[in-house]
Amino acid sequence: FFFNDTATTEIYTEQIVGSVRCVQETDKGQIVGALVIDKTNGKEFIINSKAVVNATGCFADEVRLTDNPKAEKLITPVAGTHVTLPAKYCNSKYGLLIPKTSDGRVAFILPWLHSTLVGTTDRKVSEPELEPKTPLDDIIFLHKELAKVFPEIEPTELSANIKSKWTGLRPLVKELQPEGSEKKSKNISRKHVIEKTPSGLISTMGGKWTIYRKMGEDTIDEVVKLYQERGFALPQ
Repeated sequence: FFFNDTATTEIYTEQIVGSVRCVQETDKGQIVGALVIDKTNGKEFIINSKAVVNATGCFADEVRLTDNPKAEKLITPVAGTHVTLPAKYCNSKYGLLIPKTSDGRVAFILPWLHSTLVGTTDRKVSEPELEPKTPLDDIIFLHKELAKVFPEIEPTELSANIKSKWTGLRPLVKELQPEGSEKKSKNISRKHVIEKTPSGLISTMGGKWTIYRKMGEDTIDEVVKLYQERGFALPQ
């Protein structure tokens, strides 16, 4: 599915395979690799492995359910929209944090690559997408918050000066809440969770780009434990 640090990965692996879909291979109830389907030509091939790590972001539940169809879904995909404006809308040395917007979330205005970066929204989505689109409602929300910071500027001017816009998905891990209570995305954990199932599937979920090395370290710690449990020698 996804990997954001390919350069680092190439140092420690023999080969990287992209644009594939994986179905787990099992032996006596233990996951021992994956049946990989090449999405570019439909061909199938098997990758044998002593450990399988599910690090697929917002799609983690999809992989977990292939291991256990009765597993509780743990990921809440949340969409965040950003826009860029000309550099004149922000001091080149300082950013601005809006600690509480009209719906209780935070927003920011930051200098970024000779432009001004404005974000972000926090909107739950029913199903994750590979290429999420930016809805008009998100742009309107950011316009309204910007209008509070720049009351002398007409909203039409802000709209006309948008240089780019995009929406990304955050894979938030659900927290246990009292039955019947509303699950608000701003209250769902931004922390990461490592799960190991009885069949040996290791899933790393949640977290943020800013802690991806910590997430990787914790994941490898679980892989080492799995090797020890199965009596495998650790790679040198």
